[in-house]
Amino acid sequence: MKIKKIFIILILIISSFSMVSCFNYNDINRVTFVTGIIFDEDKNSNVVLYLDCVKAYRNANESADKGKRILYKGEGKTALEAIKDVNRVSSFNLNFSQNRAYIFTGNAVNSGIKKYIDLINNDPEFPITPNIFVYHGDINHLLDMSKSDEEYLGLFLDNLIEKNKHTPKVIQSNTSDYMAKRLMENNLAIMTSIDLKDDVFDKKIQLNGGTVMQDDRMVGKIDNLNALSYNLLINNVRTGSLEIVNEETENDFITLNILKTNTSTSITSNDDKFILKKKINLKTNIAESQSKLLINSELLDKLKRLEEESIKLHTKQVFEEYKERNIDILEVLNLLNKKYGYEEEPDYLSKVELEVDVDLQIDGTGRVKNTL
Repeated sequence: MKIKKIFIILILIISSFSMVSCFNYNDINRVTFVTGIIFDEDKNSNVVLYLDCVKAYRNANESADKGKRILYKGEGKTALEAIKDVNRVSSFNLNFSQNRAYIFTGNAVNSGIKKYIDLINNDPEFPITPNIFVYHGDINHLLDMSKSDEEYLGLFLDNLIEKNKHTPKVIQSNTSDYMAKRLMENNLAIMTSIDLKDDVFDKKIQLNGGTVMQDDRMVGKIDNLNALSYNLLINNVRTGSLEIVNEETENDFITLNILKTNTSTSITSNDDKFILKKKINLKTNIAESQSKLLINSELLDKLKRLEEESIKLHTKQVFEEYKERNIDILEVLNLLNKKYGYEEEPDYLSKVELEVDVDLQIDGTGRVKNTL
């Protein structure tokens, strides 16, 4: 028994001397870490790359880490050539392993992003865990804001998504999800849209719905108003709120706080039609009323009926809007393929009918029962 313990201790001692970390202080001081990448294209379809970087500095004699923010621009016929263009003006090696966000401009998604996705997929230094975004505004405005902001763009977007990933009006997508969905039967995936919002003193980045991509090109957008309906349909709502017009005052709203949701999906075949069924269950309570409200069973039944009909209407509208454009945002083809081994036909979406069943539970108010 003692010999076994001595052997284990010797192994641990030998292992400790053989361990080498990824970076030591000297290594870090010679590297520029990329925290965010923006892919853009000019009028001649040349790649324009923007890298939001930190030049780190660490000292073994100091407890604090130091770093300098640097914004690089590279151009070339390909993304790799654009990176080499940046290397010609950077005195330190570029390291992409700490990147936190891939951002594509409107020019890039309209032209097609397959070449960029292939680069990310094939180069082991490019991580596939970061979130993926589309910015539809003027790139100069985003860059101006990035230069004046103290936060690194990639780290800021990473934190913003993490905080809001289950918010009903936010559509979240990371690179790994996108790569998987683009290879499925309908080659369709949705990326997070961002834009700039006028704030009190300056502009701020905000999450603004999603960009629908098919065959690596943009085919549509889902705005904030439709993002809630879309997220309910794909079972991606955990928290949030619903607003109902108070019929007694007509101008005031009653707010329901979402406590729990669940959406189940099934598909069946009926003659020459496919019935896509979505069962949406929501548990809520009354969080706010803009006018005095006496809460009783009659009121709760009325609110339940109104909001259930509203959710049915808006979810069907979102599906029908894209169905008319032959865009399968609910991945019906994948469901048909799994259940029936269905082979795609050009007009298969025209045979799909969406049935939405909503069960809304309202528990009354949170703190003071039956008064608000």
